[in-house]
Amino acid sequence: MAKKQTKKTKTKTDTISNIILGVAIVIFLAAAVLLVVHLVSNNQSTSSGSSVSAEEISYEQVDMTDMAKTLVKKESKAQKKYDDAYVELTGIVAETDANSNNYLILSCGSEEEDLAEVQFVCYFSPAEESLTEATYEVGDTVTVLGQVIYVGSDYGYNLTVTEIQ
Repeated sequence: MAKKQTKKTKTKTDTISNIILGVAIVIFLAAAVLLVVHLVSNNQSTSSGSSVSAEEISYEQVDMTDMAKTLVKKESKAQKKYDDAYVELTGIVAETDANSNNYLILSCGSEEEDLAEVQFVCYFSPAEESLTEATYEVGDTVTVLGQVIYVGSDYGYNLTVTEIQ
């Protein structure tokens, strides 16, 4: 008779373990579904936000020499201040893309060697035909409106340009 009670106790223990395991699996699956729903909703809001027109964006007029000084002094401060910022910059064309005309490299025009080495690489979207069809010569002074997409001491500042004046 003692063997039957032990068997019953073991069966009850197995049943409780299975219930706990089942509940844990349900909680895990619910968490996974919530995570997927969260990621999908964030992706939709991000992609819908990318269709903002240039007129709706507020561009901050920034002195390129100040940007170069900030980068030379402390890269992390420059990244925090300018990464993803919408800026209006006026600089001197230092280099053009002779092959596809998809970018310009601007200089702040400083005579200081460490500041003169900071490049402002301005990329044009192929969809912006007005930007890619225009001709810019080394030495031209231009004003660009765009978003800073990279900040680093190795490549300076990279921008996606929406307008050139």
